[in-house]
Amino acid sequence: MIHIQASPVARGRARWKSIEEARQRISDTETYLISRHGFWFRPGARGYTAEINEAGTFNADQAKAYLDVENVSVVPISSAKEELIKELDALEDRLFRLKSTIGGLVA
Repeated sequence: MIHIQASPVARGRARWKSIEEARQRISDTETYLISRHGFWFRPGARGYTAEINEAGTFNADQAKAYLDVENVSVVPISSAKEELIKELDALEDRLFRLKSTIGGLVA
């Protein structure tokens, strides 16, 4: 998953330069998810959620505006989609193995 983030360790002028560089990597044609400390912003940035299906989506201007908040990452939805499909496939495999194990225990 591609995360666009300003440097979390830079301070002063270096921090602002890092923020500007991150803003330049945001595409006006993309829609974004925003995360902080491993949680997703809810719609309208009204709180956080661990569930991506409850996350809000943000346009490029909104995503750029949040980059100056410490520990915020913006994630292009196209990047998140590919990663989420991989995670779902892995969970599906695990679920199949668990069902087989339970079936063996019951028999």
